Amino acid sequence: MRYILSKLSTLPVIFTVFSFLLLNQNVYSQTGWSSVVSSTKNGLRSIYFVDANTGYAAGGLGTIVKTVDGGMKWISLKTGSQNRLHQVFFVNANTGYAAGLLGSVIKTIDGGKRWNKITTGSKDQLYSLYFINAETGFVAGGMGTLLKTIDGGKTWTGIPSGSANWIKSVCFSDESTGYFTSGQKIFKTTNSGDNWVVLSADTQNPLETIICRDNVIFTVGDYGTILKSIDDGSQWEAVKSGVTNWLQSVYFTDNNTGYAVGNKATIL
Repeated sequence: MRYILSKLSTLPVIFTVFSFLLLNQNVYSQTGWSSVVSSTKNGLRSIYFVDANTGYAAGGLGTIVKTVDGGMKWISLKTGSQNRLHQVFFVNANTGYAAGLLGSVIKTIDGGKRWNKITTGSKDQLYSLYFINAETGFVAGGMGTLLKTIDGGKTWTGIPSGSANWIKSVCFSDESTGYFTSGQKIFKTTNSGDNWVVLSADTQNPLETIICRDNVIFTVGDYGTILKSIDDGSQWEAVKSGVTNWLQSVYFTDNNTGYAVGNKATIL
C-alpha cells in the first residue's frame, strides 16, 4: 500500500510507518501510518532517530526539528544556519551533525540545544554524512566530493572517491566496510574509506539513499528503484516497489521500524 500526498515537501508534516518488515522479505509493507505537525513550514529532507523516542529531521533554511515521544510532537531547534540541510546524523544521544549547502556542517554535543558551525574547507553541496564512531566520519556531495575526519569534525581531509558525479549517500556496515551511491553506481571500501571500488549493481537509474544493516544493504532511486544485497554488496536484487516516482530516502530505526519518502509525496 502507498499514500501519495500533494506538495508534501511544503507541508509541516512528518509521516511514520510502523512494522516495516524489511530483512526477511523482498517487499516493503506496513501496518499503519500516522501524520503529525512538525512545527515548521520548511521542507524536510532528512530524518534520524537516536532511539525509539528521540529523533531529528532537517531541511530548508537550516531547519532542524526534534521529537522525544516517538514522533508525536516536534519542536524547532535553533541551529544558527540559514543553509539548506540535506542530512542529519547522530553518533550518540548527545552528539550529532547536519550537512548541507556551501560545504556547511553544524555539530551539537548536547542533544540539539546548541549547534556550532564546523569548517570543512569545501564549498560544494554536501548531501550525506556518516560517522563510523565518535571520531571518524565522512561528508560527501557535489562532483565526487568526499571528506573524512578522524577527530570528531575538527579537521577534514579530502580523499579520492573515484567518482565525478554527486555522491548522494554514504553508509558503513562496520568500521572498515562502507558504501556510497553516485549516479547509477555503488562504490565500496574495505579500508575505512581510503580506497573505493565500483560494485556491479544492474541499474540505469540514479540512486539516492543507501542504508547498511550488518551485511544487508538497501538503496533507492529514480523510477521507484529499490536494490537489495544480502552479501556485502557482491550481488544485488531489484525489489519491486510498485511505483515509478523517484525514491529519495529510506531509514530504519531497527529491523522492523522504518521511514521512507519520495518525489510527488510518495510514501511506501
